[in-house]
Amino acid sequence: MDSEQTETAAGGAETGLISVILPCRDEAAVLAETLQSFLAAQESIHEIVFIDDGSRDGSLEIAKRLLADCGKAVFIRHETAIGAAASLREGLTRVSGRYVFMGAGDDPIDPDLLPAALQWLGEYPGAGVFSAESRGVDRSGRVQEVPALPRPVDGAGYLDSRSCRAALFRMDSWFAGNTCVYRTDVLQEIGIHDDLGPFCDAYAAWTAALRHGACFVAAPLATKRDLAGGAGVAMFREPARAETIWLAARRRMEADPVGAYPRALIDRMERRWRYNIARARLASRFDKMGGCAGSLAFAVFRFAVAVRYKPFDVLGILSRRGGRPVSGTLPRDEPDSGK
Repeated sequence: MDSEQTETAAGGAETGLISVILPCRDEAAVLAETLQSFLAAQESIHEIVFIDDGSRDGSLEIAKRLLADCGKAVFIRHETAIGAAASLREGLTRVSGRYVFMGAGDDPIDPDLLPAALQWLGEYPGAGVFSAESRGVDRSGRVQEVPALPRPVDGAGYLDSRSCRAALFRMDSWFAGNTCVYRTDVLQEIGIHDDLGPFCDAYAAWTAALRHGACFVAAPLATKRDLAGGAGVAMFREPARAETIWLAARRRMEADPVGAYPRALIDRMERRWRYNIARARLASRFDKMGGCAGSLAFAVFRFAVAVRYKPFDVLGILSRRGGRPVSGTLPRDEPDSGK
């Protein structure tokens, strides 16, 4: 396998530079769709590191059959599952592309995602991460409503690290993890941490953006399958576990070697985290009611909980789209860390 391919597409963006890490456990029912989506974008791909994490449903055989002819696949098999974070970390030690995308066996991408990432990261080589928006479907492929994330810029654009701090402070995270493409050296520097559980990829995106800046395209370029049943949502349904993960994240933020996380930003992130725990409790309670009455009650109580924990975000919740263009200056109420 060549150490790096640097062909140039007609639009001027280099191709063949993205290493894809694809952990999978028992996704045979949907894996073919996911792999076909990567094969459709293989001009942008340097290699696919497929990690079968203890599957018992033939997922590895499906992957080997579909990826056999692309010439870019590496296969790793765990007889006993080690978990998504550990699999991603293992994959990160194997990659050799200039950029890296951490996928999932059940989440297909659009053909334009990886070329868009190459275009933007090529234009802004100092940026640590690229991301876009995502749509949602359930396990059977039916459209599923997903939370509307903020937009840090209108349309598309680049935010330097200072603007990323301002945006995260004002409007919360805009990173859809199934769209994030990182500079490989940046992600290797940050690492994938077991103590952060399902939050490990979000932490990586935040840290890459706060240290190096980020590119963003306000268009859905990937599909998240069964977000409501995913590990990230489930985490907040277990308050003790969510608390443990947050404390680990906070320690890492406070000890960041370049001071990427100002104290005011960490405190605000903690309030949002505690809102998510309270919201999960409400959802569990009102799901049992069902019907319009349950939905209405949940909406009312969710708003009350938002006012309590994060009144600074209430406007975004009401509009269901918290994003707005941001400048390169920090908010007045956030002290500049000087970093």
